[in-house]
Amino acid sequence: MKHCFQTVALLAIGMMAAGCGSGGGKSVFGKPVPVKGKVTLSGHPLARGNVAFVPVVAGKGQESFGTLDSSGEFHTIIFPGKYRVAVEPTWIREEKKPGRTEIPAKYQRAATADLEVDVPDSGKEDIVITLK
Repeated sequence: MKHCFQTVALLAIGMMAAGCGSGGGKSVFGKPVPVKGKVTLSGHPLARGNVAFVPVVAGKGQESFGTLDSSGEFHTIIFPGKYRVAVEPTWIREEKKPGRTEIPAKYQRAATADLEVDVPDSGKEDIVITLK
C-alpha cells in the first residue's frame, strides 16, 4: 500500500511539473493577451474598482480582472475569447463587508451588466466602458 501511494504521489508531481516551465505561456485556452481600457461614470473617469472578465461560455476562457487607477484606466492579461464584463467595487475582491460605491448595481455583476467584449488573439487595448 505504501508503494502504491508513493507511485501515485510521484505521478502527480510529474504531471504538475510537466505543466510548468517555458511553454511560451500557452494553455488549453491559448496564449494570454493584453487587455486595456478605460471606465467612465457620468462622463468622468471611475477611479476605484475592478473590471472583471467572465467567459460567456463556461470552459472557453478564464475569469480575470484589472484594477482601475485614478484615471479610470485598467489593464490585465486574459485568454482570447468572448467575455461578459462587470465593473465591481473593490470590496468584492477584498472579501470585505459591502461598502458604499458609486458604481450602479446593474454593472457590479457580469450576469446583469449587459456588457460584452470579444478579445482577439492579438489582445484588445481600446476598451471603453461607459456607465450611466
